[in-house]
Amino acid sequence: MPEATLRFAQKALIQREGKILFIRRSPKETASNVPWDAPGGRLEFGEGLEEGLRREIREEVSLEVGALKLLHLFTWFPRPGFQLVVAIYLATAADASTPVLSDECAACEWMEPAIAAKNNDLKQYHAALRMILAR
Repeated sequence: MPEATLRFAQKALIQREGKILFIRRSPKETASNVPWDAPGGRLEFGEGLEEGLRREIREEVSLEVGALKLLHLFTWFPRPGFQLVVAIYLATAADASTPVLSDECAACEWMEPAIAAKNNDLKQYHAALRMILAR
């Protein structure tokens, strides 16, 4: 039996003025076949959960965020032998700064939650977006 891989990732649905920031991954970053994503990524050894997510947000979009609230936790099998456990947090942008994208990102867009919740490229976030819309 081939070796299986398990990873943990964290993502932030960053709100500002009623919209959520999503990023379009650069072509080199779409190994999981997910072109649109939320800022975030994996922890580095020794990092706390919030510390790691804040670092990923700064690295990918150069934004600071306020309090992080866990919204949703799920497991996903993007390809055979690979399992990803994902924690999705709700955050608020600390200010009106324009996102500055890393080379991992090709573009970004602030989307209305109701529109994002119908976008098939964001289906991994639909449950969390429904929670936001239910508030």
